Amino acid sequence: MGVSVTSSFAVIVVGAFLAFGVFYSASANSFERVREASEGQNERFDRVQETAITVTAADVIDTTPCTVRVNVTNEGQTSLEIDDTDVLVDGVYRTGWQSETTVDGDGNTSDWFPTERLSLNVSVDGTPERVKVVTGPGVAGTRAITGGSTC
Repeated sequence: MGVSVTSSFAVIVVGAFLAFGVFYSASANSFERVREASEGQNERFDRVQETAITVTAADVIDTTPCTVRVNVTNEGQTSLEIDDTDVLVDGVYRTGWQSETTVDGDGNTSDWFPTERLSLNVSVDGTPERVKVVTGPGVAGTRAITGGSTC
C-alpha cells in the first residue's frame, strides 16, 4: 500500500508539473503577441499624430485634356512616400498621376520629406470642384479647385 500511494502521488505531481508547463508557455506566448500588437498600434497612432499636410493650391492648368495641378506641403514630422499617396477629385479616385510628380522640383524621387512640397498633375473629366489628397498614414487635406479656366 505504501508504494502504490507514493507512485500515485508521483504521477499526479508529474502530471500537474507538465500541465503547468504547457499552460505557462501558452499564456506567455499569448501575452507576448498581445504586447507586440499593442506596440504596433501605438507606432501607427504616433505616425498619424506626427503627419500633417496642407493642400496649398489646386488649379486647372490645361483644358485639353482637363488637367489640375495640385501642390501639397508636408507639414508634419513624418517622411511620406508618393506611391502611398492617393488623390481624389470630386470624390473619384484618380490613378496615373504618379508619373507627373515633383518634390521641390525633383522629379526623380519617391520620398516626400517634412517641409517639402509635392506638385502633381491629375487628369479629370468634366468641371472639377474639389481635390483631396490622402497620405499613407491616412491623413488627408482638401481644397477647392480654382484658377484657370473650367474644363
